[in-house]
Amino acid sequence: MKGINAGKALIIGGFSCLLIILASEPRADYSPSAVLNDRIMEQGDNFIHGFTYYKGYLWASTRTDPCRILKIDPDTLNYERIELGVGFNNGEDLIGVDGYIWVILNTTPTQIISVDTETMEWESTLTFKKNELWRGGSLEYAFGHLWAGGHCGKIAKINLGDMSYQIYDYSSAVGDLQFHALKSGGEYLWASSPDFEDHETETHDIVKNKILRIDPHNPSDYASVSLYDDPICDDMAYVDGSLFVGSEKSTSYIYKINNDLTWSVIKVSDTDCYGVFTKNDKIWGVFRGSPGKIVRYDLNLNIKATYFLPAGFNNANEIAFDPSGGLLYITCWDCPAKILKIVISESLG
Repeated sequence: MKGINAGKALIIGGFSCLLIILASEPRADYSPSAVLNDRIMEQGDNFIHGFTYYKGYLWASTRTDPCRILKIDPDTLNYERIELGVGFNNGEDLIGVDGYIWVILNTTPTQIISVDTETMEWESTLTFKKNELWRGGSLEYAFGHLWAGGHCGKIAKINLGDMSYQIYDYSSAVGDLQFHALKSGGEYLWASSPDFEDHETETHDIVKNKILRIDPHNPSDYASVSLYDDPICDDMAYVDGSLFVGSEKSTSYIYKINNDLTWSVIKVSDTDCYGVFTKNDKIWGVFRGSPGKIVRYDLNLNIKATYFLPAGFNNANEIAFDPSGGLLYITCWDCPAKILKIVISESLG
């Protein structure tokens, strides 16, 4: 793998269906035994934005200048840090593929960083041309390719073997805004773009969000659905034939979008939903607040459990799961960032 920069780690110790349901939350589970460990990160390790469990470790990227990449022991929450060089700013999405961690940077033009999970050496593996992809926000590995989303309705389809790529332009559907979430499911690639003001409906509501359903084998073949509310959050989940998307505003909602682009929506909180995640056919939402909270839903978006984080752990924003699904790790959007290790107890499971 070749790149222009390298470094090593520092050791730290369609509206055919619209149903609105107003849901009340059950009593929160405050059991302290659910929290197995917690960690307040070192100064400068701020605002975790990408987060995943890969090859026995948790990995996180920070929305800082420059970006930092953290390799976290899932048992102790001790970690190693890579601090990228000048100009490698604002880590957004992060995923693990083929023994590497891949991080997309919100730079102009967009850069993609790779990290060897064994040696912790990093490289700037791909820098797009300025007119191709800029202010990157999302990554997904699916259908044998790495997909990267950026501003002005652009998505890159990347071959990890030789880093060749093709750019697809969806600006006719989403204008000049960013694809800030990508997800595969149901033989499709799904892409979300928030805050696109399309037109006024007959009821004079403004349509502001677009979800694209893309054929990965012929990415020029796509369909889209417009959603209300603004903006939608940058983590979405696909399970059992449906895409689940939250709204990052107060009051917040979760949308359930079917493969045929029919959809329903449910009110979920009086605070922002920062992301929607899935494991073992369960849906999890993370929410802003002091403290933050997580909520588990069934596939019909009925609330099954609510859990408020301990005092001082505010604004839950990312979830990663261990392979068994019996543990979950939650980050808090804070400066410095915070992380919790939680066992999925009977009340949460």
